[in-house]
Amino acid sequence: MEPPPSSQPPDLPGLVQALELIPHPAYLADAEGRVLHVNRRWSAYTGRGLEGSRGFPDPALLYPEEGEAVRGALRDGAAFERTCRLMRHDGAYGWFLLRLEPVTGEGGEVAAWVGIFTDVHERKVQEERLSFLAAASERLSLSRDPQQTLAEVARLAVPVLGDWCGVYLPGPGGTLEPLVVHHADGAKVELVHRMLRRYPIRQDAPQGTGAAYRAGKAQLLPVITDALLEALVADPERLATLKGLELRSGMSLPMVWGGEVLGVIDVASSDPHRRYGEADVALGEEFARRAAAALANARLFAQERRGRQRAEVLRRLAQALAATLEPAGVCEVAMREASGVLGAVYGGLYLLEGQALRAVSWTERGSALRERYREVPLVAGVPLADSARDGRPRWFGSAADFARQYPHLEAQIRALGTEASVSLPLAADGRVLGCLVFAFADAREWDSEERDFLLTLGGLVAQALERARLYEGLRASEEWLRLALQSGRMGAWDWDLATGEQRWLPEQEALFGLEPSTLDHHVDDFYRIVHPDDRERIAANAERAAAAGQEFVEEEYRIVRPDGQVRWIASRSRFYRDAAGRVVRMSGVNMDVTGRKQAEEALRESEERFRQLAETIPQLAWMADASGHVFWYNQRWYDYTGTTLEEMEGWGWEAVHDPELLPEVLRRWRASLQSGEPFDMTFPLRGADGVFRPFLTRVMPFRDASGRVARWFGTNTDVAERQRAEEALRQSEERYRRLAEAQKRFVADAAHELRAPLTAIQGNLELLLQFRDMGEPDYTEALSDAVREAQRLSRLVNDMLALARGDAGQRLRLGPVRLDEVLRAAFTTAKSLGNNHRLELGPLPALTVPGDADRLKQLALILLENALKYTPEGGEVRLELARSEGWAEFRVSDTGAGIAPEHLPHVFERFYRADPSRSRDSGGTGLGLSIAKWIIEQHRGEIRLESEVGKGTVAMVRLPAGHDPGPTLP
Repeated sequence: MEPPPSSQPPDLPGLVQALELIPHPAYLADAEGRVLHVNRRWSAYTGRGLEGSRGFPDPALLYPEEGEAVRGALRDGAAFERTCRLMRHDGAYGWFLLRLEPVTGEGGEVAAWVGIFTDVHERKVQEERLSFLAAASERLSLSRDPQQTLAEVARLAVPVLGDWCGVYLPGPGGTLEPLVVHHADGAKVELVHRMLRRYPIRQDAPQGTGAAYRAGKAQLLPVITDALLEALVADPERLATLKGLELRSGMSLPMVWGGEVLGVIDVASSDPHRRYGEADVALGEEFARRAAAALANARLFAQERRGRQRAEVLRRLAQALAATLEPAGVCEVAMREASGVLGAVYGGLYLLEGQALRAVSWTERGSALRERYREVPLVAGVPLADSARDGRPRWFGSAADFARQYPHLEAQIRALGTEASVSLPLAADGRVLGCLVFAFADAREWDSEERDFLLTLGGLVAQALERARLYEGLRASEEWLRLALQSGRMGAWDWDLATGEQRWLPEQEALFGLEPSTLDHHVDDFYRIVHPDDRERIAANAERAAAAGQEFVEEEYRIVRPDGQVRWIASRSRFYRDAAGRVVRMSGVNMDVTGRKQAEEALRESEERFRQLAETIPQLAWMADASGHVFWYNQRWYDYTGTTLEEMEGWGWEAVHDPELLPEVLRRWRASLQSGEPFDMTFPLRGADGVFRPFLTRVMPFRDASGRVARWFGTNTDVAERQRAEEALRQSEERYRRLAEAQKRFVADAAHELRAPLTAIQGNLELLLQFRDMGEPDYTEALSDAVREAQRLSRLVNDMLALARGDAGQRLRLGPVRLDEVLRAAFTTAKSLGNNHRLELGPLPALTVPGDADRLKQLALILLENALKYTPEGGEVRLELARSEGWAEFRVSDTGAGIAPEHLPHVFERFYRADPSRSRDSGGTGLGLSIAKWIIEQHRGEIRLESEVGKGTVAMVRLPAGHDPGPTLP
């Protein structure tokens, strides 16, 4: 049966006329949807008249799902309203609000339909854009890992920006490496990865991704056709892959932050109805800017996290190396810890022995290589030998890089199957001890952060090797003495478990703040000094270690010195057992680690402050229109500045700026307004209390669909606390650097000067043991030599400890001192040292100086002893004192051998001896004048030497004078 003919609208001409008056695209269709009329607005927008329209809705002009919704309304015969996309004459789609109204006939049946399309494109795009950017900012702000951030960028882009998203960062060899490729179809993602591995994108590519990276500007391909791909891609396989992806439109968006292009985001659409335009580029650029900010922020967090992790690694390595006192043990610990941390495939440690490098430790996987390269001549043309010869590391980012620098070794490095590698010289005090070599499975860029980490690691290993070598070299003397003297702030002890008696070195007593020989050195004396909260723990730990058969036990505990000062002690002890395995004796070494503990606590507190600040830092925020007129502030702004909107609206914010900096702020702000570029500057803002505080101010432009700046959004972040924290950290690092340098000088001096007296003592004692029947004169001479060298060693140690305390920053306590009385006492002591010399005491007027009486007497005795020591019998030594314009000046003059002019600038250097007349044979330690200079500097004084060879020397000391003490008592 044929359907009845469609009812005609009661007033078709009237409806047509009404449609022409409507300022929007509009349709008139019959009941079945056949187009009866389109108005001029419709034709102008779609480019189609009545003859070009194919039914209502036209499937060529509406998105499929939206057309289906309209057809459903036609079937239902009810009024209909929804947003939909309508194709423009140029193929682009715009958003419209479609209102579909039925026109009924006389019998109430639907006789026609009127469809009116109201343009809501700008509003829809802006809503979607703001919603998308807000969601993107929120999700990206949560990421603290660079790789996770890039993955989140790709997930956010699909499907809002396109069906495909790839994120590229600069890679090796001038390429752009695809870190993330995202699409709903995993098989297609793997296809793209394979294509990019075979055909990497070049940074110098003339179009697309490479061009966006180089220029820092977005690249747009509004329409991608097979013909376009054929014109751009020559390789058939790559061309076939790209065609198979069915890309229809695309754009490349550079991620720019701080003026630097961090990478590129590629987005593409496979939808034939979607063509990217300028509005899409604007949205994409804004998204890319936020992605760049999130990536930069994640990198900062990752860098800070890596810094903490590497600092912890170095701390653990330093602790492990400090507990190892033999070279073989140092090598084993270094290779085990370092290779594990670095993730090296192969690793080896070589020590320099003569003219060759010998392998002493390798990673497990490198055992076969060790047999092949067990010994490497120093003249060999390999990185290892080169680093040992010139003391410079060799960095290789890849196997190709290695082959380029050492082409004769290309076959070997290729056979090894590794990529990056490094050769690190191990040097201490300017002397190369050996080398560390590592090889890695992947290629690396070797940035400054990684290089610094490896160089620091190598430095720790070198210092541990040097310390172990010193330990081994001094083992001929008693072990406890060597350990205490080498480490400076260390003490050694021995405990007889049968009697409970302990033997303590003087250094151990000093470490615990005790005067020499003030305790009986029973074990109970030790536990009385240990902090009450730590006594039970360390005793229980020692018992458990002994019962478990351990050889060593390590502890960290607190002591309470007699003056009430609490110090942290690190202890390493060894058990000695009898034939039955019972512990009969313990010996050990203690070290004051209070500084390290304080540093660790300071670091913990600093990190805690950082976490609290990250949660509580107030941020001021405001908005301005395109001209810079501020129309909104958040409450934090008003709380901080104590102002109101009426006071601050427009350009009223100038009132809370520093007048001196305001012109520069205005100049840069107006430049941003003119260029549309973000604003970034740190300057002070005045608070409600009248105090200026520094704020980091960042202002970002918000653009409309045409790319014009619509408004500005700014934030002010208080950075005062961060600046104070940075200054505190700088001061702390400087303080620890000085302490490290002081310890390094002390160890170097000890190694240099202790060897001679110890060798002499050992030689004489071995002579006595070998020739037991020698005559009495020879026996007495050998024994006297040993005693003399032991006395010299004692003086040397005392002098070195005095200098070490000075190096460590020890300050003297100064008070009023009668300098004339101190000099008179020193002169009296010196008279007993003379050997047929003429000692004259010149004028000693009563003078008071701020000083330390004991140290001033030591200073005078050093100068008098030096004068007597190098003045021949019958010569004259004179001491006198005078006041000179606010200074107290005393002189020690002699008629001795004198000092040559070229030696005078160096006589205050440690262990400096100008000529044989100033040698060890005179009984000196070579430290007297160094100690004298330190004492004078502590008193803020000056010393000057005048000398002439063959005529004598005058030492002049000037000290700041105090108040006149009045007449000298008779």
